[in-house]
Amino acid sequence: MYRRIVQFSLRHARTCGSALGTLVVWTLWLVLSLLAAAQAYLAMTRELELPGFVVREIEARLEASGMHASFGRTFFDPSGRVLIRDARLTLDSFDEPVATAEAIYVRVRPWALIADRFEPLELRLTGFSLRVPSMLSPSGRSEQVVRDLDAAFVPEGPDVKIEYLTCRVGGLEVLARGTLRVGGSHPGRAAPLPLAELLAKNYARLSRRLGAAAQGLGALEDPLLRATLSTSDSGVTLADVSLLARGFHLSAPYEIQGENIQAGIRIPIVGSGSMPYEAQVQADTLRLPRGISATAVRARIRGTAGAGSRQFKLGDVDVTAGAVEAQGVTVTSPFASIEPGPLPGLRVEACGLLLGVPLSAGVDADLKAKTAYLRLDGSLAPGAIDLASSRVHRDLRKFAVPREPIRIDGGAQLGPDWKFARATARVSTHDLTVRGVDFDDARARINFDGRQFSAPEAYVRSGDNFARGSYEQDIATGGYRFLLEGGLRPMVISSWFPRWWPALFGNFAFPGDVPAASVDLKGRWRDGGRSTTAFVQVDGGKPVVRGTALDRVRTILFIRPAFLDGIEVLAERGGGSVTATFSRTTTPGPGGSHHLEFEATSSLDPGDVAGLLGAPGATAAAHLKYGSAPVLTVKGSAEIPKASGKAPRTARVELHSEGPFTLYDWPLDHLGLTLGLRGDDVKIEPITAAFAGGAATGRLEIAGAGPGRSVSFSASCTNGNLGQAIVAAEGFVAERKRSRPVAASTFLGDKANVRFTLNVSATGRFGAPYSYKGGGDAVLEGAELGKVRMLGLLSELLKFTSLRFTTARTSFKIDGARLEFPDVKVTGANSAIDAHGTYVLDRHELDIKAKIYPFGQSKLLPEVLVGAVLAPFSDVFEMRMTGSVEKPSWSLAKGPGSLLHNLAQPSQAGAKASAPAPAIAPGQRP
Repeated sequence: MYRRIVQFSLRHARTCGSALGTLVVWTLWLVLSLLAAAQAYLAMTRELELPGFVVREIEARLEASGMHASFGRTFFDPSGRVLIRDARLTLDSFDEPVATAEAIYVRVRPWALIADRFEPLELRLTGFSLRVPSMLSPSGRSEQVVRDLDAAFVPEGPDVKIEYLTCRVGGLEVLARGTLRVGGSHPGRAAPLPLAELLAKNYARLSRRLGAAAQGLGALEDPLLRATLSTSDSGVTLADVSLLARGFHLSAPYEIQGENIQAGIRIPIVGSGSMPYEAQVQADTLRLPRGISATAVRARIRGTAGAGSRQFKLGDVDVTAGAVEAQGVTVTSPFASIEPGPLPGLRVEACGLLLGVPLSAGVDADLKAKTAYLRLDGSLAPGAIDLASSRVHRDLRKFAVPREPIRIDGGAQLGPDWKFARATARVSTHDLTVRGVDFDDARARINFDGRQFSAPEAYVRSGDNFARGSYEQDIATGGYRFLLEGGLRPMVISSWFPRWWPALFGNFAFPGDVPAASVDLKGRWRDGGRSTTAFVQVDGGKPVVRGTALDRVRTILFIRPAFLDGIEVLAERGGGSVTATFSRTTTPGPGGSHHLEFEATSSLDPGDVAGLLGAPGATAAAHLKYGSAPVLTVKGSAEIPKASGKAPRTARVELHSEGPFTLYDWPLDHLGLTLGLRGDDVKIEPITAAFAGGAATGRLEIAGAGPGRSVSFSASCTNGNLGQAIVAAEGFVAERKRSRPVAASTFLGDKANVRFTLNVSATGRFGAPYSYKGGGDAVLEGAELGKVRMLGLLSELLKFTSLRFTTARTSFKIDGARLEFPDVKVTGANSAIDAHGTYVLDRHELDIKAKIYPFGQSKLLPEVLVGAVLAPFSDVFEMRMTGSVEKPSWSLAKGPGSLLHNLAQPSQAGAKASAPAPAIAPGQRP
């Protein structure tokens, strides 16, 4: 039973298998026939309408990518090639088409289509354009930003290979190729198209960028962009981009022009993470605002970047150029480095050759607060002064002329909104001229806050002159102040104050070591020195003042243009010194004058003091001669007119001298005097001195000027030595006449000891000793009075008795060269003489008549009796002296007739003889 069942089953199975085989064979032949027919049709037509399921697949894939499409005509090739014409793509968020294409060519897997799958193997776009909707466009209307795009894409797993891509973005021609990472598959649903998905997700951002780029690219002339895409092992798509342009012209916000622009950069455009990048930009020429231009510009930009815009970080930027020119200033071989700090910070370093001298600068900026700190380090070439002059439209060489580079190291602070706040720097240079003063070295630390300029630490050197201290200036008002100390010859800086400084210090010379000096000087540069004031202290050795060489001078001066105050003046020479104060006031205007007041005390040689004080002192000292320097006190004033004319002046001089002293050629000892000067008039009163061994007092006055100058004097001398007085008087006359003085023995015996008292006053012309008129009186006393040549000859003549004269009294009158003696009385112990006569000074001629009373003064009875007897003979013995002082001669004044007449009248003769006796007493003046 079982066996029959098995056999029945096998028989029926063979029948079913044979029927099934027949069905398969006929079906295969049918399919082959259909395929043959289809191939024949395709061979004749090559175009088929795209199957509906393929269209739906494409639409589904686009929807999965976030886009919608509408096609014109579509064509299908059984080999898997699809052609779509007049395609329009839209996004859910925009009504307007965002992209259009004249033709889209897609090559797919044919067998996948049979399995109802759309697997593209290649995509080609022709006439593709990308539009920015009006709501995203900067202009507010829809604009075509990408046009004429032709490209070929080949999917390679998660990547898309771009075999070629050409398009125009605005005026920019774009060429691209390479591989783009777009992501993996999306299982479980219709997979999106990679490029469509990329465009849909980034369209808004891409539109804004492309819109802005389209506007910016309008500044480029014939631009060309080349891009090569590659995918790294980490899945990041990199783009090597280079940009070429014939020119570049940007008009807003600043006008910038360039020629032959080249740029290159390697950045990630798709993927996650970030990586460093480096961009190169160069231009043959570049013209910037404010007349700035550069040649051979090269820039290197480094940083990090990711595929997203927020992942783009700027690193440092290096810029070089062949030369940069701005406002006529050329910097060669410039280099700049820009390094962003922690945002919003920015650091810039730059260097170059300015007029062939290296100079570097730096900036640390806060872009948010709009503040910055500027640094400057290097040197400024001497020619920079000319550049600065052209910049400020003022010749700065009037103020400073550098001949060597100026070393500078400093910085400036910019406050909020980039407003200048302050600047500090250290500067130094060699061989510099400042306002006509040459300096060998100069260095300073300077500060500037926009209004106040200061140099709290300054040092300058000019030869062996040097100064250290400070300087400050108000830029708005021009007010300045120097505080300096060091060593300075004042005339070195005379060009700074040409109106009054040379007049003050022109009389000072320091041929030896430079004097120690300190200066406090302030004023305004632009007022011509009218407000300048100065405290000057100078302490120097071996100076020469007004031609007078001194051992030392120290002075403290307060100076204004119209006023000078000598607070302290000290001069030393030898063992003497002079201390003084003075002031000079200037009256402005053409008819003005200089008023000088001075006061000084000196133990120097008066000739030196005269040189220091100028004309008033020289007038007084010219008539002084001395053995040792006197103590001199001078006080006076002078009015010096600016125009030609006499300078009224006054002075008071107090002099005290121990030892020999000659005043206007008159010899004195131990002189003390007070001299007053008023214009050309000199008045010396009182005068106290020792003269010829006696005590003398007097006064002297000189008035007028020129040939008509007059002299008046009065003098008294008590207990003087007659011999010394004669020598002095004859020496004075001889000095005036430039002749040899008469010897003292001509008038007096060598050993005679005769004392005198003299009072005299006279007036005459200065320099004319025989023009004086005046008078006086004199008393001679001494036991040797008889040795006076006039009396001694009389003693020799009258040998019959011994004439002992002890006192002589006389008054006299001065009338030019003629001395008149109207009454001369000579008395002694036993004798008396009455005389009168004249003496001519210039010829030394005598004409004296004398009556002799041999015993007129005797107290002894015999001599009284003899005198009474001889009284009638007095007229007989009236003698006359004539001739010269050197050779006097005596003769009887009357002949024999007169003798008889006198004898006939004894009573009268006795009366005459006895009359003088009671009037001439020893010790009394006639």
